[in-house]
Amino acid sequence: MQKKLNKKVLPDSLPLSEFEFVNQRTRIEFSLDTLKYTISLKDYSIKKEKKETKKQAKNESLSPDGKWLVSVKNFNLFLKSVETGNEVALTTDGIEKYEYSTPVSWYKIVDESKGDTYDPEIDINWSPDSKKFAAYKLDRRNEGKLYMYQSLPDSGYKAKIWSYERTLPGEKTATTIEHFIFDVEKKSQVRIDLEKYADFLNWYPPKWLDNGKKLFIRKFTRGYKEYELFAVDIATGKVKNSYMTAQNHD
Repeated sequence: MQKKLNKKVLPDSLPLSEFEFVNQRTRIEFSLDTLKYTISLKDYSIKKEKKETKKQAKNESLSPDGKWLVSVKNFNLFLKSVETGNEVALTTDGIEKYEYSTPVSWYKIVDESKGDTYDPEIDINWSPDSKKFAAYKLDRRNEGKLYMYQSLPDSGYKAKIWSYERTLPGEKTATTIEHFIFDVEKKSQVRIDLEKYADFLNWYPPKWLDNGKKLFIRKFTRGYKEYELFAVDIATGKVKNSYMTAQNHD
């Protein structure tokens, strides 16, 4: 790696980013700055790819086959063909605080003197065959706020007020989540037949199996001691089976 990069590389701090196993785990792909490299796990040779890689914007998600780009903007999802550049809106009903596939960090705080800013990060799950992806819609419209007072502000003399979204135990204002499946070829969506539930019970992303022919969703119960596993019909969004499973905290 030192020879290929022409600089010293420490074994305990390799300059890798976007690390991924590919080709049935026989190679590793990683990016460095704007360049992409591959490492063969047979002889550990390093090869620089011909094309420079454009750093993916946080509001964009590229399909596994590299043909489709999904982005979230203006609270909605958009689909673009990488080959033609043509873009279509997959949704139009997303609004502020009731938006598609935009997670909210547990640690996010807002300066109340400036207000919140819209800087979305996309969160979707592609099927392995790149034909579909699972997404969700968060309803934060009733979510409560808690406040913190910074008595010693960075400048000036007035205390600064910070806020963060949080629902207290017993309140019924928690952010809720609903799930969807999108078909990129048909440019259509199907709502998964599950009632909205509190987003804090949605720890794990949807899981695709059988090369995108099956989809499973896990929903925790309060206390996180067990979760319900839902098998979803990807054509209709209907839940075919559900299973209750104990959570192993070991």
